[in-house]
Amino acid sequence: MRNKNKNRVNIAFFSIIMAILFSFLAGCSGNECADKVSTFKFDFQGDTYKIRSIYQAKDVEPRNELLCKKFYAADYDRDRIIDDIMLGEADMDEAQMIYDYGLALLASENLLEETEPANHTYCCSLTKYNLEIKTFQPGDAVPFNKFRITEKDKELPIISLFIDKSCDGILEETLSGNIPLKDAQELYKNMLEKGLTEEKITKCEDMLVVCR
Repeated sequence: MRNKNKNRVNIAFFSIIMAILFSFLAGCSGNECADKVSTFKFDFQGDTYKIRSIYQAKDVEPRNELLCKKFYAADYDRDRIIDDIMLGEADMDEAQMIYDYGLALLASENLLEETEPANHTYCCSLTKYNLEIKTFQPGDAVPFNKFRITEKDKELPIISLFIDKSCDGILEETLSGNIPLKDAQELYKNMLEKGLTEEKITKCEDMLVVCR
């Protein structure tokens, strides 16, 4: 489980999704627009890394990527949290630490921009928690759900994040926070059932996903 510092939790609470702001590497030609991708290179503990932000590309939804010789990781919703190691072998905590460092460098150079959250999100509010399910359907990866729990009764709201890797209604991994996986699973199950009743969640080929 990853421990998040207070600044990071505060950023997540306000749903600020960060994207890299600097010149596109490719522009538009004629009536057809080319891929729009920007890249930031930095060194960390003797190795070179790249944060690549994809704004527009064929068959790839907008996202941030962390790349190096050893692995390729993705932050699908650009919320500063690594969602998946796409290629290679890397510890998620290590990848997250490197990603945090690179984003901090970008922030120090005023190269970060706020962007609006993507759709495919279902939210509800309970007495103690605000809950959110967000479905990701990247063209080059298996669809998955991210489940976010925000504890209300804290001076500084605490965020817990979990992953349902195959949208089958089962949370397999804790990304951050203090809520036990077992307790999160119960909240997730109830929210999925509520979403199905409200037609905010749909079942497609045994996958439970947020309606578009």
